[in-house]
Amino acid sequence: ATGRIYSSLVARRHSLLSHGIGRSGDINAVQPKAAGSSLLNKLTNELVLDAIHALGLRTITHAVVIPMAT
Repeated sequence: ATGRIYSSLVARRHSLLSHGIGRSGDINAVQPKAAGSSLLNKLTNELVLDAIHALGLRTITHAVVIPMAT
């Protein structure tokens, strides 16, 4: 679904999709009305980062898993 998107840069970054992005325009931002989803998203990101570190890539400091469909 499309919605209000603050800038053309954000619109391009998110392929004009705004569902679940929230007012900040950041897909990684915590969504107050979707606490469970936000918690699972943060947990998933941390687990992926831990797996990356287990591979020996310790200089990587952040990981973000982006859903392709919801």
